[in-house]
Amino acid sequence: MPEMKTVQAELKKLEESYTSDLQSSMKELQAKAKTYETEAQSLSQKELEQRSEEFRKKAVELQTMEKNIQQARQTAAQELQKKQQEMLNPLMEKAQKTIQKVARGKGFKYVLDSSPGGGVIMADGTDILPEVKKELGF
Repeated sequence: MPEMKTVQAELKKLEESYTSDLQSSMKELQAKAKTYETEAQSLSQKELEQRSEEFRKKAVELQTMEKNIQQARQTAAQELQKKQQEMLNPLMEKAQKTIQKVARGKGFKYVLDSSPGGGVIMADGTDILPEVKKELGF
């Protein structure tokens, strides 16, 4: 369906946006971790002991950032799936109505789904797919 290209483009754009945001957050996390590690390596044992509470807080900060990134990743996946359903449902309904329209026009009582994994293969019969495609604008 022509509308499917629009849906796919919008979903791809949304996915790229989520991916970009997550990559940016990961880069920030990695940069902070490297900065903290470099800082810790440059200090003497005595200075490390004196600043142990500060470094503990930094470690907690890094853990929190990592947890937030994981949650953001899960949320993004859920939102992407939800958006996909919202956008595909109207297209599926349109295809269903078009199939019914073409089938009724042909006087068919039943139309069997012969798509891969559908489990039904039409041995003999009229293939209405070309007419359905035409009605949908292919």
